[in-house]
Amino acid sequence: QEQVIWPLRAYNNLMLINGKCTERMIFVLPKFTIPDDKMLVVELGEQNGGRHQRFTVDNADLVRAKVINELKVK
Repeated sequence: QEQVIWPLRAYNNLMLINGKCTERMIFVLPKFTIPDDKMLVVELGEQNGGRHQRFTVDNADLVRAKVINELKVK
């Protein structure tokens, strides 16, 4: 079953990334768990374009995640 999870906050939330550039964005999601038989799918799409990125996150990825304490997230 599909469920949409919207970010609570964002750090460096860019609407435009120039060509041949690298950027990092951080999104804070509400606290949730991912059962072993499910996964989080993150999808990014290009506005007015055909390129889309999709990656998955499973429970093991979250267990290994590092805590971010020092960012002042807006």
